[in-house]
Amino acid sequence: MIPDASVQVELADHAATRALGERVARAALPGDVYLLTGDLGSGKTTLVQGMARGLDAVDDVSSPTFVIQNQYRTGRLPLFHIDLYRLERIEAAFLDELEEDLFDGGGMSAVEWPELLPEDLTTGAHWIVLRTCPDGGRTAAVHSAAVRVLNAARATPP
Repeated sequence: MIPDASVQVELADHAATRALGERVARAALPGDVYLLTGDLGSGKTTLVQGMARGLDAVDDVSSPTFVIQNQYRTGRLPLFHIDLYRLERIEAAFLDELEEDLFDGGGMSAVEWPELLPEDLTTGAHWIVLRTCPDGGRTAAVHSAAVRVLNAARATPP
C-alpha cells in the first residue's frame, strides 16, 4: 500500500533524477525499501545510480533487467537493486531470497517494477512514482510514512 504522505519533485534532467536518489539515500537506514514505478525509460535506473552515490558506493550501477538483481556493497550500506520487469510471476524460492535481501540484508533495497510483490513485502516501503513530462523532464512523487525521507526528497539539490 502506498503511504498517503508525499512530496512532488520536478526533475528537469538525468542529473536532477540522480540528485533525488542521492538525497533519499543519504537519509537511508538499514532495511529501507524503495519501490520504484514508472513507464519504461522514466528514470528508475538513473534514480538508483543516484542512490548508490548517496550511499558512497563506488560501483558502476547498471540496470539488472536481465540478471534481476545487482548488489553493491562498497557504500555505507549495501544496496540491493532489483528489477522485476521481465518476470511474469515470482517463484517461491526467489520470493524467499528477495524477502531475505529486502528485510534481513541490513542494507537499502530499490525495486523496479514492484507490482508483482505480495502486499506483505510492500508494507512500510517508500514509493517513488516517476512520470515523464511532454517537455522531456520528469516528475517524481515520493510517498513515505518516514518524515526523514520526505524531507530528503524536498531538500533543494546542492
